[in-house]
Amino acid sequence: MTNRWPLPIRLLHWSTAGLVLVAVPAALLAQRLTEIDTPVAEHLIEAHMAAGLTIALITLARLSLRLVLSRPKDPERPLALDLLVRAGTVSFYGLLLLLPATGILKLTLSGLDVSILGAAIVPASGTAPAVARALSRLHAILGWVLVATALLHVAATLLHARLFCAPVMPR
Repeated sequence: MTNRWPLPIRLLHWSTAGLVLVAVPAALLAQRLTEIDTPVAEHLIEAHMAAGLTIALITLARLSLRLVLSRPKDPERPLALDLLVRAGTVSFYGLLLLLPATGILKLTLSGLDVSILGAAIVPASGTAPAVARALSRLHAILGWVLVATALLHVAATLLHARLFCAPVMPR
């Protein structure tokens, strides 16, 4: 048994991290530019949506792989810490699926298609403005929760490396 995730899961993990680093700043910058430079804001929102939809697909692939590939063992990790890690994992996967779902629903219930590169991939489904506004607020809140969760994940990873991993000695 290895103490590292298999390569396919690690590649998908880092792909997700990279896409989150595209999606979040693109959305924030688009909000700032909406009334100043609408065409640029629209391109940023397209990048945000493409990244978000790709994250959803990657997340489904990761979940599928986790069902068939071995989980790394960390015999030195205390049970309480292991439970925290598992809770964090469930939170991450939930956020990575809920964010695209709320984004898609808020657009389609606003009467807008979800389009990537000019192609509608999810058509509008009528309008429900109040629900769309609520989903928009939820989407924004979940985005900030994702940012906070990612920062906690990085901090916990660095702490884990410091406490539980043997230092690498130069040769």
